[in-house]
Amino acid sequence: MLKRFTLVCAACVAATAAALALGAGSARAGGSTLVGVLPCDGDGGSISVPAGDVTLGLGGYANGTMGPIHNVLLAQTTTLDVGNATYNLSNQWSTPVLSPFGFWLITQPNRDIGPLSAGQSVTVTYDIAFSNPVAVLFLPVGSSGDNGPFLSTGEGPFTCTISAT
Repeated sequence: MLKRFTLVCAACVAATAAALALGAGSARAGGSTLVGVLPCDGDGGSISVPAGDVTLGLGGYANGTMGPIHNVLLAQTTTLDVGNATYNLSNQWSTPVLSPFGFWLITQPNRDIGPLSAGQSVTVTYDIAFSNPVAVLFLPVGSSGDNGPFLSTGEGPFTCTISAT
């Protein structure tokens, strides 16, 4: 539960247009279908899209204060598997930004994975591992329930099989 909360929360609040596209699972924008890997994983791990270009929305990571988000950046190793290719995205995180909701946010840019023909599919896996446990907390910390603090050793893996129709 914690894993999905810290990542989906960030994806939902980052930028209005991107958040809507990620929250919906997929959306058509600029001739490419945007697939949110996190919502796809949460909806059973597969999605059908129209044949054509596909872009992955990887979302972001949120934490309640700048110190813990900085620790996330220092401790994380982020990978993306697209079919048989593995990409290290560890140095692709954005600069931390204070959201209007009072927490700090880092995001990954969307990733174009190219075109899929009708009947073709690809499986993608997105994973964040931490070299040491990092604190996750949102203000106010304490007895309010899900605000933390919690320790996390990673987020994911999140897997999505994308099939073109």
